[in-house]
Amino acid sequence: MGFQYNISNNSNDTKPRTCMLACHMIATIVNLFVNTFLVAYIYDKNASVYDYIFNVSIYNISAYAAMAIFYIPLSYIVDKTNRVGMFRVGLIMRSALVILVIFCGEKIAKLTWLAGIVNGASDATYFASYNVLKQEMVSRKKMSNYSSTTYIISKLIEVVCPIALGALIDVSTFSSVAFIVLIICAAQVGMSFGIKSEKTINSCFNLRSYFKKIKQNNEVFSKLKIIYLICAIYGSSALVTMLINICIMIEYGSSFSLGAITSAISICAIITLLLVNKFSKPGNRSGVYIVCGILVILSSIILLFDFSQITIVVFNLITACTGIIYKVEFDIYRNGVLKEAGLYSEISEHHTVVEVLANISRVIFFAVLLLISLLQSMLAFKIFIIVTAIFLSLILILIMIFENKFIRCPAIRPESIVIETSSEMNK
Repeated sequence: MGFQYNISNNSNDTKPRTCMLACHMIATIVNLFVNTFLVAYIYDKNASVYDYIFNVSIYNISAYAAMAIFYIPLSYIVDKTNRVGMFRVGLIMRSALVILVIFCGEKIAKLTWLAGIVNGASDATYFASYNVLKQEMVSRKKMSNYSSTTYIISKLIEVVCPIALGALIDVSTFSSVAFIVLIICAAQVGMSFGIKSEKTINSCFNLRSYFKKIKQNNEVFSKLKIIYLICAIYGSSALVTMLINICIMIEYGSSFSLGAITSAISICAIITLLLVNKFSKPGNRSGVYIVCGILVILSSIILLFDFSQITIVVFNLITACTGIIYKVEFDIYRNGVLKEAGLYSEISEHHTVVEVLANISRVIFFAVLLLISLLQSMLAFKIFIIVTAIFLSLILILIMIFENKFIRCPAIRPESIVIETSSEMNK
C-alpha cells in the first residue's frame, strides 16, 4: 500500500509533485535516446532503406504489443500495492534497456524485437503507475496547469538535448553515449524517492465492474465513448513522429541533423501552444482545429509529390505544432472525466482502457508499415504518410465534437477543463 497521501491537502505539499514532474521530464531525455536516436542508429546499421523501415517497424510493434499485454496485469498490481514502488521499477527497467544497448553494441540494430519488448514492458510499468499517481497528486483545477507545464518543459528539453545527443553520437559511439544516459537514469531513480503515494479507499481493480459502473451514468458514458474512440486512433500520432524521423534519416542521414531539426521544431511547438492558450479558450477552438487539420493533410499531400528536405521539415513543423495542441487538451479531457463524476477509485481502470486501446492501434499502424517495407514501395510509404495525416485530422475533429458537445454547455462545463494562459501558469 505504501505511503498515505492526502489528496484534499496536497496543494500545500508541492515536493512530491515536483519530484514526480522532474522524473517525468528526465524521462523525456531517456525517451529521446531509446526512441529517436535508436531509430537513427538502426538506420546506420542497415543496408537499405527498406531493411531500415522493417527493423524500425519490428521495434515498435514489439514495444507497443508488450505494453498493451503487460499493462492490464501491471495496473492490477499498481492498484493493489505501492504506486511509487512500481513507478520506480519502471524507471529501473528503462535503465535495463540502456544497459542492453551498451552491452549489445552494434548487435542491437539486429535485435530490435528484444529492445522493443524491454522498452514496452518498462513503459507499461512506468505509465501504469504514473497515470494513477498523476491523478491522485494533481487536483482537477491544477491539471490543465500541470499538463501544459509538462509539455512545455518536455519541449524545452527537446530543444537542447537532441542537438547534444546527436553531436555526441556522431563524434563518438552510440554505446558510449548510452553510458551518459545510464547516469541520467540513475539520477531519475534517486529523484523518485521524493514521491509519495496513496491507495484510494475501497480501490479494487476490476475492469468488468468499471464498465458496468460507467454505463449507469449516461453523461460520463457519452463522454468516454468519444475519449475511447480517440484512443483507438491515437496510435497514428506515434506513427507520424516515427515516419518523420525515418524521412529525416533518409534525406539527411545524420544523427546531428535529426537532433537539430527536432530542437528547432520543438521551439515552434512551444510558441504555438502559448499562443493558442493566450488567444483562444476551450470550447471555442473549432477554427483552430479545422485549420490545423487542413494544414496537416495538405502538407502530407505536398510531401507525396515533392519528397525533399524542405517538405519533410514543413510536414514536421505542422504536425508538431498541431500535435502539442491536441495532446495537451486531450490529456486534460481524458483525465478529467472520471474526476468530474467523483469516480476516483476507477482511475486505474480508466487509464488501462486508454493505454490498451492506444497501443493496439499503434501495433496495427506499424504492422501496415512493416507490410510496406516488405513490398519495398516508396510510393506506398508516401501514401501511408497521407493516411496517418488523415487520422491526425480525425483526432482534431473528435476533440472539436467533444468540446462543442460538453465544454461549451455552461450547465456542465467544469472549471478543471479551462486551460490557463502562460501568465496564469506562472502564478
